[in-house]
Amino acid sequence: SSSSSSSSLPVSFHPWPLSVFPVVSRFPSLVPDLSPFDGTVAMKMVYDSLSFAVQRRVTNIPWSDINDDHLGSQIGILFSGGLDSTVLAALTHLHVPVERSIDLINICFNPLEAPDRMTSLQSFVELKQLYPERDFRLVCVDVSLEEAYAHKKYIMGLIHPRNTHMDFSIGSALWFASRANGYLAKYEPLTHPELLDRYEEVYTAQTDAQSSAHILSNLPVAVTQDGDKADSLVEQTLDCTSTVESSSSVSTPPGHAKCSYCLRLKKPGCAFAACSPCCRKICQRKLDPQLEVSVYYCGVHKNGVKPDELTNKKTTHVTLSPDIYRGEAYTSKARVLLVGIGADEYMGGYSRYRTAFRHGSWNGLQQEMSKDISRLWCRNLGRDDRSISDHGREARFPFLDEDFIHSLSRIPLNSVVNVTLKRGIGDKMVLRQVAQHLGLKLCWGLEKRAIQFGSRIAKQSNVRSFGSNRKAQGDAVYEMEDD
Repeated sequence: SSSSSSSSLPVSFHPWPLSVFPVVSRFPSLVPDLSPFDGTVAMKMVYDSLSFAVQRRVTNIPWSDINDDHLGSQIGILFSGGLDSTVLAALTHLHVPVERSIDLINICFNPLEAPDRMTSLQSFVELKQLYPERDFRLVCVDVSLEEAYAHKKYIMGLIHPRNTHMDFSIGSALWFASRANGYLAKYEPLTHPELLDRYEEVYTAQTDAQSSAHILSNLPVAVTQDGDKADSLVEQTLDCTSTVESSSSVSTPPGHAKCSYCLRLKKPGCAFAACSPCCRKICQRKLDPQLEVSVYYCGVHKNGVKPDELTNKKTTHVTLSPDIYRGEAYTSKARVLLVGIGADEYMGGYSRYRTAFRHGSWNGLQQEMSKDISRLWCRNLGRDDRSISDHGREARFPFLDEDFIHSLSRIPLNSVVNVTLKRGIGDKMVLRQVAQHLGLKLCWGLEKRAIQFGSRIAKQSNVRSFGSNRKAQGDAVYEMEDD
């Protein structure tokens, strides 16, 4: 019979070696081209290519009857209100017929504390004000940690072979976000004058608006091939000007300073001009007992006890109860979801790129970026695509468009990212210029915040698994608990 014959077929396993995939290089040459480049030209190249990448992914989608509003949107955007997702939302508006609605899907696991909820509300208001003719719908998806853990086995099965705590946090956030079962945010309560003024205060506090606008309008900074200008900018911007005399033969890279107590490099901005281990020992009174300071606290390393005047300082984010903006229950019908994966890898959005630059200058930065790009498919894309598509939605990635990447590769590295400038300005610098070009004021100065941190699932999961957020190890293998 057919069943008996099929059961006798030999089954063998054929491993798929990683070497069959070509290593993707962010830039065509090993040595970054740091020649002066017109910042306006760079911004226009990125704007045009990214706009076309979005257009490719939002056109020719079968639309439901537009006269039946209950059918909802056909396009959704995983929306944190940050730089990447807000730029995608603005560009999507330019390429979708104005009578179509666009779902902005925001996930959080603590609506009162999640930073991504607040930035999504702010950017939602700004998009509605910039494009009043468009029906943007902010879909708020609130999930409890208990509900996330109730689905943990299923989610871990989806993201396999990724199996760390960080993978679970990211996979859970994407799975619940793509389920898109929540409620619509009301627009009117978010436009109260006092609240709009508070948004502006937050924007100013986060971006130092006047200086940031001046810096971005005069970028990129011309950097010489030998990195001399880069070193001077590091000294000015990253506060690495002080040096320590030492008779040791260990050399200190240009523009960096050694720890005041050992041969390691100090952390810029440390209250004690020390590296992390020495700073911790100082705050524990185990090092330099003769040191006389009024406060044993370092805000950079987060060591010591924070004094009351710092604990009670004015917050830099708005806190709103969901009851203020909660609207009708809503489940998105979008079959296509735009996701911002690739923006940080290709335009230098991660904080660790600054470390790579400090230790290896521009070559070190480029090598670190290229390493992330070469493993993007196995670390991120499989996990994320399976988490999203499980709900019958297709994830599309404009920042991974081949023409967009080709345009980036034609722009000198220091015109794409400039880590000699502070966070919120130099990282993904060219994309921030695109946001300015689009008229977006509230998102272009925001710093990178990963979905697991912005949604607050990582913090809650870490407390449950490790006892505290500080003790958490994101790369630890996630051990399934017995039910």
